[in-house]
Amino acid sequence: MSPGGSGGAPRPTGPGELADLRSALLRLSTRIAEAKDEDDVCRAVVEGLHHPSFEFDAVGLYLAGTSAFDPQLRAATGDLDGDGDDRAQLRLPLRVDHSTIGELVVERISGQAFDQGDLEILAAAANQASIGIGRARLLLAERQRASEQRALLDTLSDLSGKLELDRVLRAVLERAVPLLGVTGGELAVFDEVAEELVVVASLNLGADSTGTRMALGEGAMGRVAQTHEPIIIPNYQKWAGRSGQYGQDVVQAVMVAPLLIEDRLVGAIAGVHSDPGHEFGEADLRLLNLFASQAAIAIENARLYT
Repeated sequence: MSPGGSGGAPRPTGPGELADLRSALLRLSTRIAEAKDEDDVCRAVVEGLHHPSFEFDAVGLYLAGTSAFDPQLRAATGDLDGDGDDRAQLRLPLRVDHSTIGELVVERISGQAFDQGDLEILAAAANQASIGIGRARLLLAERQRASEQRALLDTLSDLSGKLELDRVLRAVLERAVPLLGVTGGELAVFDEVAEELVVVASLNLGADSTGTRMALGEGAMGRVAQTHEPIIIPNYQKWAGRSGQYGQDVVQAVMVAPLLIEDRLVGAIAGVHSDPGHEFGEADLRLLNLFASQAAIAIENARLYT
């Protein structure tokens, strides 16, 4: 497959063809601007560039997957990456905030090289696609934050109506698991006399860990209780600091946040995922911290009435 450089003879550009090109470019820009989400942007780009005016035989748009080395084809038209040695191909990077997020791939089956006009069109399309995808991701993040805030407010409203400590402790964990999108979790309170954490609720961890005591610094929860700082552990099974009290292989990715009233330790809460490939990010930890700060207040209030 030939790379198709920019030295090919330019296509004829009479008044009619120029008008068709401008019209096709305008439609492409409009579709990208009107796209409702990331997938819609990808479809708009490849379908718009497959217009006869551009004379591109196949168009594909790849976005980075969970690994930068594993790009995923999100939209395509034509016989992309088909057989034939006379194909000319161009690959243009897509960038958002100075980071490469994917690439636009365009082919000509006829072997006709890409000229300077093609390069300008495709560079503009790649830029518009990058802007459109970046905008779609920002909007999605805003919608997710709004949804999280609503769920958090609903949770806090429910917890504030419970004044029995045992019910509050269980409710905190039962609310946290679906809110955080985790497969299981654990809640511990701080025993100030013994200076230990005591697990008071666990959910979907394979074995019930309720009643387990951990010293400050022991395991993920003990580490967080000691430092008052949240933590993400990508693979708990291979983590050097794991507690010997936990042998469940359902605990893979872990994130833990402290429960604090100002600087005073109330306890700790953990969210776990059983999928070894699952990765917690900063957005997950931010939501856990938001939940933890309010859960600490709910637990403290219940203690006052118990």
